[in-house]
Amino acid sequence: MAQAWGDLPPAWQQLCEGLDPHAQEVCRRVDADAQSLAVGPARPFRAFELVAPDDVRLLIVGQDPYPTPGDAHGLAFSSLRGVPRSMLNVYKAFEEHLPGFSRPKVANLEHWARQGVLLLNTALTVRLGEIGSHLDIGWQPWTQGVVGALYHRRQQAGQAFPVAWLWGKPAQQFFDAAVAGIAVPPERVLRARHPSNDFRKEFAGQAAAHLAQLQALLQPPIRW
Repeated sequence: MAQAWGDLPPAWQQLCEGLDPHAQEVCRRVDADAQSLAVGPARPFRAFELVAPDDVRLLIVGQDPYPTPGDAHGLAFSSLRGVPRSMLNVYKAFEEHLPGFSRPKVANLEHWARQGVLLLNTALTVRLGEIGSHLDIGWQPWTQGVVGALYHRRQQAGQAFPVAWLWGKPAQQFFDAAVAGIAVPPERVLRARHPSNDFRKEFAGQAAAHLAQLQALLQPPIRW
């Protein structure tokens, strides 16, 4: 993790300076786990490499990386191979509500990130083959702190907050805790059901309004 930590761009390191104790502790725990188990992804901070703090326009929160080796690459919901089920449901909703949208064969979302979308998992690592295995290893104080610092900086500068599109209750609870005490306008917080198979119809039903809101709030609009 020490080597991976070096991938965090200086602008993010500066923003997260006060979170160093959390970072050092979680890195120690991940390194200890990796002594005997395979841990991924190889570049857990990839989401931060693709968008600078001042360029974040939209925040999407996931839980933890895909555990199948070769799938996750440091961006929430994004995959290097195929289309995971949740993203398939997202794409189906896009096909329904975005004229001309064509579902890709691989859900690599780096082009979202390059347009200002921070695709942040609450935990940045996972034991390969064990879903959710690092949710309790200590990432959340750091990732919540990053979101809080990002929104606090915008508040201090009098700048527009990033829009948060929050898929599912865990993402919503994570965000609410991260920005506690910061007056984020409700129109910049879009709350949706998670696009899992259990809630795909509800997610699709909400997507039309949310995509229209994003179209109005984010200029230029995201090219999904």
